[in-house]
Amino acid sequence: MPPLRWLVDRPIWENQWPLPHDKLVALRELVQEQLDQGRLEPSTSPWNTPVFCIKKKSGKWRLLQDLRKINAVMEGMGTLQAVMPLPTTLPTDWLVLVVDLKDCFFTIPLHPNDRPKFAFTVYRIEPSIDVTVFITTPDLHPTGIISQWNDDWTDPLHILEWVFLPHQLHNTVTSLFELIARLIIKCRQRCLQLMGADPSKIILPVQREEFDWSYANNVSLQSALEGFSGQITYHLPSHKLLQVAKNTQFSLRPKSSQEPVQGLTVFTDGSDKTGKAIVTWQDGSEWQVLESHEDGSAQLVELKAAVMAFETFSQEPINLITDSAYVADITQ
Repeated sequence: MPPLRWLVDRPIWENQWPLPHDKLVALRELVQEQLDQGRLEPSTSPWNTPVFCIKKKSGKWRLLQDLRKINAVMEGMGTLQAVMPLPTTLPTDWLVLVVDLKDCFFTIPLHPNDRPKFAFTVYRIEPSIDVTVFITTPDLHPTGIISQWNDDWTDPLHILEWVFLPHQLHNTVTSLFELIARLIIKCRQRCLQLMGADPSKIILPVQREEFDWSYANNVSLQSALEGFSGQITYHLPSHKLLQVAKNTQFSLRPKSSQEPVQGLTVFTDGSDKTGKAIVTWQDGSEWQVLESHEDGSAQLVELKAAVMAFETFSQEPINLITDSAYVADITQ
């Protein structure tokens, strides 16, 4: 087939649609069939368009590709002229072969320069191997790995997809286990798109007691695991890509208490008008005061006061009193 002419050079990428489990299974079988027949080839093209399959009346599945975005950037080839007479004018003794245009799509080879533009994505998931989500924490930035693990493979770790959180920081401070909860939600959603089901296992780089405490006291983690019936484990297997998580030491147990502790009661306050951050506490019969200055919003000045209190009493427990809901939420 001669090369096509294109209106743009930039790649077109349309995400693959979520498909139910039965269609995902049929889709992988159809793609494997075309690969075995040499009609498809593996690709790392930056172009991508969705594929899906429909079930015909005969019970067989047909592979279809949504090329509307590709057609929109393809230069028109003009009006097609019929080169054959009408079927009613053919002699009765002629042998006629009727070819479905849909079958031609996977029969007529594309020009090598055009093949990358018709690429699509189908994940090659081994159906007999469970899908596992590994949560790692390189540089305390949680990262998810959707994969399959089989000790009989040359490389036991078969990565299906990396899952990341946004790199842009939020306006509010987010704790580490809240980030892990968001990542679990994102990984579960992606698994539903890839294979129409939850992962069989989620492996976290934390200790069992740390997870149990966080799960019982953190609403974000409870929401992230709502309805999850798979297995949760806490020991990452020995693999070079997962070792970075083992080298990161952290604790999910907050250092705050829901009940008053034995120690000083420290008051903090701040004003965005003056920029003053104040820390005060009673030492015997006298009141002690620390003062600093911080430019910015009232929340930042209040936060500065709380930081001063924690730095001053870093080696002893205190009861922190603040009128800022922003500071109270962060310290918990």
